[in-house]
Amino acid sequence: MIYLFSWRVLPVATLFVILCHLFSTPSGVRAQTVGEVVQSVNGLSSVARHQKLVEGAKREGRAVFYGTVNTAHARKILDAFKRRYPFLTIGHYRAGGFRLIN
Repeated sequence: MIYLFSWRVLPVATLFVILCHLFSTPSGVRAQTVGEVVQSVNGLSSVARHQKLVEGAKREGRAVFYGTVNTAHARKILDAFKRRYPFLTIGHYRAGGFRLIN
């Protein structure tokens, strides 16, 4: 099995950029599928992968953080993320596990 990343070494911000790249899309543009995104970064070094994902996030300009984390904790995460990636507009959707999956 080939792993795209390791949870032990992937910073939360990088994971968030990956999620932004996967789930955000500007109006009128078809979003890439998960398979297309994975294929485009598979085999790249971690630095090159991060750079490619950041470039995609800059083009898209927005992201939504979906999670079950309480609002106070999510705000800390999102504030730190916004400091690192100020070019993104960040939204937050909080729901229980069942609602989040559906």
